[in-house]
Order: sequence, then C-alpha cells, then structure tokens
Amino acid sequence: MSIYMRRNENGGMTTFTFVKATELPSNVPISTPLSFAFLDHRLLLVKKANGWWDIVGGKMEGGEDYLMALDREAEEEGGVQIHAHTLVGYVRAETKGDPGRFPPVSLLPVTYAHIKKMSHAFVPTREVLARDLVKLDEIEQYLSSREDAGQLLHMARYAFEQEGLVPYQHQFLYSPEVSADISNIPTTQAAALVRGADGKYYAVREKGSKKWLLPGGGCRLSEGGEACVRREILEEMGISDGALHSLGAIRVRVLNSQGMLLSESLHRRYLFETATVPVVPPKSEIEECAALSLDELVAHVEHLKNENGPKIRAAAEKLV
Repeated sequence: MSIYMRRNENGGMTTFTFVKATELPSNVPISTPLSFAFLDHRLLLVKKANGWWDIVGGKMEGGEDYLMALDREAEEEGGVQIHAHTLVGYVRAETKGDPGRFPPVSLLPVTYAHIKKMSHAFVPTREVLARDLVKLDEIEQYLSSREDAGQLLHMARYAFEQEGLVPYQHQFLYSPEVSADISNIPTTQAAALVRGADGKYYAVREKGSKKWLLPGGGCRLSEGGEACVRREILEEMGISDGALHSLGAIRVRVLNSQGMLLSESLHRRYLFETATVPVVPPKSEIEECAALSLDELVAHVEHLKNENGPKIRAAAEKLV
C-alpha cells in the first residue's frame, strides 16, 4: 500500500491510497483511469504541459467505461494503440473538507497493457509535449520532479513485476531484409557486429556482468535503428567513424498463453566496419571489449546464442 496526500484548490485535503487488487470495489465512482502501457518490457511515459512525465490516462467521456477511456487516452496522448489490459489495483481518492469538482470518494483504476501499434511520428500538442519508452531503472529520473513521485514509482515497480510474471510466449523471427510488411513495426533495439581492420569482431561486457554482448541497446523514440546503433557504438566503444550495413531484423512477437498477439517490435541488426581501434570511454557502462573471430562471436555473444545467430552470421559473411 502507498499513500500520497495533496491539498486541493478549495482547501480540502485529499488522500490517494494505492491498493493492489484484481477487482474494483462496487458503488464507488471512477474518476481517472490510468494505465502502464508496455512495449518490449519498456514503459510508455508522456510529458504533460506542466513539465511532468506521466503514464497514459484521463477522464472518461460520455458512454465510456474505464477501459474504453484508457484506449482513447493512449491514442490521444501517446499515439499508440493498447490492448490486453490487466487490472493491477486502484488508487482510492478520499477528501476531507471541500472536495471541489471531484466526489468525496472516488477510484482511479490502474491497469497494465500492451502496445500493439505505435505511430512512428509523434506530434506534440498543447497537452502532451513528448513521449518516451523507458526501462524500470530509468523511471525514477523521469519522475523526480513530481510531488507524487514516490507513489507513482511504487506503482510502476509493481506493474513491472506483474508484467514480468505473466506467462508469455516469445517468437524471434529473423529476416535478412526489412520488408514493407514489417517496416511499420516499432524498432526498439539495435545492435551491430563491429568488425575492425584486423578482421576481428568486437564484443562488449557491461560492468557487473559476465555476459558478452553486441554493441547496441534500446532505441529512443526519436531514433531509427541506424541512429541508435551509431550512438551506442560511440558511447560503448568510443568509435564514431565506420560504414554501417543492414543485416535485417528480428521480429519479436509476444503472445499470451492462449496465443493472442500482445505486442511486436523489431530488433535491428547491423554490420559496422571501422578502422578505429575500440577504446572503452571512461564514463561508459562497458567494462571490457574483446576481439573475437566470427566463430567465437557467434558462440559466446548473448545476442547470437540462438537459432538466429547462424543466419545473422551468414548475412554478415556476404558483406565481408
């Protein structure tokens, strides 16, 4: 349980109490439903006109139930279509003194949902200035300016926990070409096989980890795959100059236990050829770079230790 208190414009004191639940209490009016909308295990946040980052949600309009309102608000605020809602709880708002324009007691239902479609171009409005997809360990910095940051962070952590506990099926479908039928799927991750002038391929290991990875990471919403992987290579290996070639994409499809498609995204793969010797920048999260043969890269790097590894290798061999 998490509690936040705020005085309203009429002097009344409202207590907001988050309660974990799978059903809503009956006979209590609903004011503002909220949803934690996920894509590829990252949360959609929108920046409101007051400067605060927030999850999607808003008041119900005539004839809507709270799930219909959430679907509409997600489209209006974040340019996304969401579905597969799961109720994780509600915030009970109770006011002592003058409640102002809200009922003395009301509920804010809280769900988590999956993003099934996201517009590539985001158009800011007077109400919503920006949007972003963030990992759990990034949320706190986005919410730091909010008065209710503690409660919202508590709710976010719980939503992430529930999102991770639900039994999902994952499909990883590799295509050496990004065809027109998948080009409109959001790119959420990009990584590259980095090849030096010596013919070696470079893998990286993050601080505190034993896993070897391809240089790369999560894409910002303002980036395409190419911009993302170039930024990540610069941040992780100190390299800015090199030729970038597409190796296609992995189409990541998330299905529930009944086989319903919840969301899908693209993980882009590239070959990056450079004459620069990789150097780990001082402030990078990377602890070590390793020069490997292509055989060693496919055998030891997490991004390639699956059925798609040999296919990506074959695509790279055609280019070198």
